[in-house]
Amino acid sequence: MALLLLLILPAAAAALRLPVTALPGSALFRPHRRARALTVPSMAEKGSGESGPAALVGFASDRAAGLAVAGGLGFVAEKVASRVPISLSPLLYATAFGIAIGNALRLIDPEMTAMAPTAVGMSFAKRRLLRAGIILYGAKVHSLTGSLAN
Repeated sequence: MALLLLLILPAAAAALRLPVTALPGSALFRPHRRARALTVPSMAEKGSGESGPAALVGFASDRAAGLAVAGGLGFVAEKVASRVPISLSPLLYATAFGIAIGNALRLIDPEMTAMAPTAVGMSFAKRRLLRAGIILYGAKVHSLTGSLAN
């Protein structure tokens, strides 16, 4: 199980574009001397020149509004899925709610200017967090099937 986590954490970090050095045991993931060096994008915006805690604060504040919207939608979908007598996945409810809300907002505001502050966070959730979730879900399925096989 520990070996599986050591293999999955770098992939999840790469999907989130987190620096690999932030993970425990990062010495295990250093490239071989002959291999090309791994390049990990920094959390700072291009050209900002920030690094360290200031970059992390900027990274989080840029994405906070969009992540709050995505998290709220996921929370509502989870609650609806647990209370509706039809056994459907919360992912299905979240997708349906997202489509309905997105289309309703486009009827009111075709340019989506009201949702502009959430664009960076929603894009991050749509791309990076979704990839990381798929990787971690695959690890969960792999660990369950591995434990059943033994």
